Amino acid sequence: MSSLLLSPRWKLPDGVSLIAFVLVAGMVACDDAPVVASREEAVELGEGSGTRWHALTDPTPIPLFLARAVTGRQDLRSGDPAVRPYAEALRAARGHYIETDRMLANRLIQAAVLLAERGEAIDPLQLLDDLVARSGSGRRSFGTEIHHYLNLREEGVSHAAAIERLDGALAADAADPAGR
Repeated sequence: MSSLLLSPRWKLPDGVSLIAFVLVAGMVACDDAPVVASREEAVELGEGSGTRWHALTDPTPIPLFLARAVTGRQDLRSGDPAVRPYAEALRAARGHYIETDRMLANRLIQAAVLLAERGEAIDPLQLLDDLVARSGSGRRSFGTEIHHYLNLREEGVSHAAAIERLDGALAADAADPAGR
């Protein structure tokens, strides 16, 4: 862990856990999986679901990885019917977002873990489907959308209301790129 985080002079705001901080920071970072200080700090989505992030070197097909991560079923194989909804959701998202399937899966897992940690668990496929359904024409940044969605949820807004308010949040962000 960074010595900066261990310094008594540096402290997270009240109510913000280190894992939440790492997950949100990772969501606005580059295309690589986020760094988690230790394996024990990683929050599991499904019981026994194993690894949380699909690495660049992981040969596992993305839909299979996502299905295993969400369900915790390591026995799943690419041709299993339980994997099909994940493949279809990623295929539908491809036309709306600029990120790769790997990044969509990683960011989706991050968001689901963060929401579950807050006691606001949501089915990752439902979240992706709802984001895709509202995303309109043209390709956009999933990272930006999920960031604004999570900010709205942090403010106490319900899932449905956050989905409805995304366009306004994105427009406000575009109008003030400096974040003022």
